[in-house]
Amino acid sequence: MVLDNAGIACESEDLQQCGRLWGRVASAGNRWAGEWGLQALAAAQRLQLSLAGYADDMCSHTQRHANALGERAKVDRAYILNFGEEVVRGQPVFVLSGLLQDLE
Repeated sequence: MVLDNAGIACESEDLQQCGRLWGRVASAGNRWAGEWGLQALAAAQRLQLSLAGYADDMCSHTQRHANALGERAKVDRAYILNFGEEVVRGQPVFVLSGLLQDLE
């Protein structure tokens, strides 16, 4: 459910593809078989890579604009420094990233 929410909220084709991959793995046969565990691990690792790329892109895009706005508004640089990271932390993908770390 968190993955579906993240895929919708982020409008990322890559995350949606990862969601479909996870759905195929989750609906596969015997979940206790060794092969299923390897497939689930591969899907989770692929999702982690996708999330990292999405978060990096979002951070760089928003940080650039925050820097420009802060400069024009004469805001102390210390207040603008981590703006992009805070934007990422407010996204559903941030919750999903934490869940994947716990899963692994």
